[in-house]
Amino acid sequence: MTNPAANNAALDITPGNIAAAAGLRGMFRSIGGIGSTATIALVLSLFDDKAAAMRYVLLGMSVLVLASLPLVRLMPDRDSRRPASGDAVELPGG
Repeated sequence: MTNPAANNAALDITPGNIAAAAGLRGMFRSIGGIGSTATIALVLSLFDDKAAAMRYVLLGMSVLVLASLPLVRLMPDRDSRRPASGDAVELPGG
């Protein structure tokens, strides 16, 4: 649900490097998916009770999400070089 908004935010922050931002975002999304799937499989293989293992996995994921929330506050609101949506823009040539 958050992917479209996060993708738009990443592209809006770096309008001059859209291709690089999109490529890096896709790479990190793939690495995250592969890494998390492998980690979940590893944790499940260590437990005989798979339901208890999933509780640990989901608890760990919850802790990671809560720990990353302060990082969201560090993201810039908008690109400081571009005018806000309500600001007047002066075009070249008058």
